Amino acid sequence: MSTRIEKEWGVRPEEDETDQLGAGDSEVAAAAERVRTALDLFAMGMEMLRTRLKREEPGLSDEEVEQRVDRWLLTRRGAEAGDGQGRPVPWPRKRR
Repeated sequence: MSTRIEKEWGVRPEEDETDQLGAGDSEVAAAAERVRTALDLFAMGMEMLRTRLKREEPGLSDEEVEQRVDRWLLTRRGAEAGDGQGRPVPWPRKRR
């Protein structure tokens, strides 16, 4: 599946790249696989959102769908201050 993320950012590493790691790099390979899985899940979620938007409003152009996806990513309910835990603080933080 070729997603917008892959096209724009080129973040989809090839599956066999981890095969080039040495024997001591199993932790790196496992971490790389977890990142790949997270990116795949994110991409799948974005495709599901696009599909839902098109189903709910069939007259939307692809550009309008992408605008709504972008807006949702920036303003989705429950994550107005981002996905981090704790309370929001100004950034960059002031030095004491």
